Amino acid sequence: MNAIFVDTWAWCAMTDKADDDHLIAQLTGEELLDRGHTFVTTNFVLDEAITLIRYRIGHATAVQFWHKIQQMAMGDLLNLVRVTAAHENAA
Repeated sequence: MNAIFVDTWAWCAMTDKADDDHLIAQLTGEELLDRGHTFVTTNFVLDEAITLIRYRIGHATAVQFWHKIQQMAMGDLLNLVRVTAAHENAA
């Protein structure tokens, strides 16, 4: 499995068409998935991304983003790691 960690910047750039890096982020994300890579992210990253999307673009887009994340996870395109206290202590 070739997993690629996706951070807040990438999620926001892929979602926000007004972002200067939107096109490159969107095309890169699509190409990686087309090549068989999967995405990995954490619940902390998604919380931050959803909050930024909500404030930058709006509630409806944040909800659409969350639905897309859920679909990606169900389709085995995304591995969502839920950070726990044990992860924090280990770090």
